[in-house]
Amino acid sequence: CYMIWGFISVYVYSYYKNIIGTDISFDTINASYLVGNFFIAMTFPFAIDVAKKMKFRMAYLIIGSIMSSCFFFAALFESFWAFLIFYAALFNIGQGVLWICPAFVASKLYPNHKWMLSGLMLCGYGLGSSIAGMLFTVLINPDNSSPKKVNNILEFNDDISSRFPKAMKILSAYLLGLTFISFLLFRVKGLENEHVNPQDRNQSLLSANAVEKKLSI
Repeated sequence: CYMIWGFISVYVYSYYKNIIGTDISFDTINASYLVGNFFIAMTFPFAIDVAKKMKFRMAYLIIGSIMSSCFFFAALFESFWAFLIFYAALFNIGQGVLWICPAFVASKLYPNHKWMLSGLMLCGYGLGSSIAGMLFTVLINPDNSSPKKVNNILEFNDDISSRFPKAMKILSAYLLGLTFISFLLFRVKGLENEHVNPQDRNQSLLSANAVEKKLSI
């Protein structure tokens, strides 16, 4: 859901600038995307070990629930710094763990089809982000109104911008539901007890990074 940034960035800027009254630039708002990428990348080297210690299924349930709550708390506090902490930092620390785990499990269970499964993961991330982005747009901007230019920067009117907290909280519930479904469907066949060698970790990182690069294009 971090890949919905293209959907929500203008809404985030409009909300904090016009509704909260924060003196902030659009470049500063967009810096949260870079912060998120930083925390995802920093988490990758430890993600598999963390998930194995928690057991993969429980990791999805616990970390996924914390991630969904980050959307709620990012909207609960009327501060951009709270948004930066919960959405850009904490949410993406969790995503770093949950992102690479499917690549690792797929490479271990289906070693001859790991790249095909990476492609399916790419489709899943793209589809999930599109659905979440469209859901967010329906919640905050049901009439699909266009933003207006103010000093060469796009902004939405106050009526639309004021719906931002509610839309984020509903999206939080949506993510929590997906987390529970993932918990029910996830099967690893005893991989938690298997030693992770550096080659397997590197292959999983390569697969996950390939997905991230494709989604960043």
